[in-house]
Amino acid sequence: MADDNPAQDRNQQPVLVRGELLKREKIYSGTIIDLEVDQIKINGRQFVREVVRHPGGVVILAEVEENLIPFVR
Repeated sequence: MADDNPAQDRNQQPVLVRGELLKREKIYSGTIIDLEVDQIKINGRQFVREVVRHPGGVVILAEVEENLIPFVR
């Protein structure tokens, strides 16, 4: 299964892959939150990422497959 996922090495360990921000559009700016839509490129593929910016402590943890959790700085 590691052959299907370029973000894993031969030992089945997840590998950090840095994406490239292609475009960012702020679609809403409020008093508490801002909403942005990013177009990013990872491993040559383009994706859309929706981002909620909030000054407080909010976390969303997504497990895209077993033991693989993407983090965005």
